Amino acid sequence: MPRIPPDLVKELRRRTGASVLECRRALEATGGDLRKAAALLKLQALTTASRRPRIVGSNGVVAAHALEDGSAGGLVEVSFESRRAIRGERFRQFVLALAWQVARAPAASLEELLESPLPERETRVLDALGDLVLRSGEAFGIRRFLRMAARLPGVVAAYSHGPGPLGRLGVLVEVSGSQAPGAHRLARELTLQVSFHRPPYLRRQDVPDLRLAFEREAILRRFERETGRGSSPDALADEIMRNSFFRAAVLLDQPWVRDSSRTVADLVEECSVEAGVPLQVRRYVLFEAGAPVEEAAIPD
Repeated sequence: MPRIPPDLVKELRRRTGASVLECRRALEATGGDLRKAAALLKLQALTTASRRPRIVGSNGVVAAHALEDGSAGGLVEVSFESRRAIRGERFRQFVLALAWQVARAPAASLEELLESPLPERETRVLDALGDLVLRSGEAFGIRRFLRMAARLPGVVAAYSHGPGPLGRLGVLVEVSGSQAPGAHRLARELTLQVSFHRPPYLRRQDVPDLRLAFEREAILRRFERETGRGSSPDALADEIMRNSFFRAAVLLDQPWVRDSSRTVADLVEECSVEAGVPLQVRRYVLFEAGAPVEEAAIPD
């Protein structure tokens, strides 16, 4: 077994944050090769973390990033073991860089994302994750991620709701029809709208027939119960649907968060005039930390 110089152990500890004993053992196992020893320590950390009980899904943060030209955006949710993890600058920088990577390069699977390089770093996502686990002693998991590319001409905007760049909720919105400033403005405004009101539907025609029938029947039964009448006032039910259900559940019918006297549809019309062409809200996606994965995205 080769003798390991103390300076080599010290350098490996500086690079990885592992203990002196762990560094010495890794160097002995790799014949004193610093690079291989660092890779071994990261692999061991990831292996150990994977054997722990499943990370609680509600313990997580969401990061959102849109490319400067609005051509694409990315959302990522990262889970962790304890709240102290998010206080570390290294963790925050990793999650933000990961959202940037998701936005700039398509990845068809988690395995492909882990093998991709982090922006402005000479390391893979997998290596950076291993380094994070090794230094913190905690387990982390990339719970889900999504990339939204704009259909040209169009733009994507991103928003993360929280006290800083990381939050419990992240939104991507795509607006099509133009790449003018008016389109960028509309997409940005709608990320706020979606994050505050979380509408399940974009347009009225997106509401399933069964849901419409259920809501309408509930209105009619309530009216009959309160008035004691046996007949069903269809016109009144339609008006209540417009003024209550649609205004709450349909994005384009919702009151605009900045001016409740106007609807989101009015905002779309205003920004269309600003852009010089008709704009259309194509889709939006919302990630909330800990929410069921199957409920996170609004279908295209």
